[in-house]
Amino acid sequence: MTDKELLYIEDALGHEQYFQSKCKETAEGLSDMELKRCVEQLESRHAQIFRQFYTLLLDDKNLMQDLLLLEKGACDLYMHGAVESSTQNVHLAFNSAFTDSLNMQNEIYSKMQTKGWYPAEQVEQQKIDKVKNQYSPMQG
Repeated sequence: MTDKELLYIEDALGHEQYFQSKCKETAEGLSDMELKRCVEQLESRHAQIFRQFYTLLLDDKNLMQDLLLLEKGACDLYMHGAVESSTQNVHLAFNSAFTDSLNMQNEIYSKMQTKGWYPAEQVEQQKIDKVKNQYSPMQG
């Protein structure tokens, strides 16, 4: 994809998103049911066009990055739900969902790392030693 094509796709996505919102707003304001159905169909057609352009941006890497971000968000939600729950069965439900979500996040991450899409660089030993020395108990 060229830079110029990406700019046009970005513009098209913005316009289609705007058309959808205007159609929804217009349909909600119409009292004539025939006109309302017509505008709702237009909204649906603009949603299809939006998806068509959006799909051009997606490849396996982007799809997996989106999925990983969603899973991280779920982990955050479930962790906070578990921390804030005072009722045992609610706490257990959030804790269980958190554990499952962490496992799924790790599975996605591992697949992405295997493909080279999420490289993890190892820290230099010098940096480890610096932190270790900074916090080592005093000898004496």
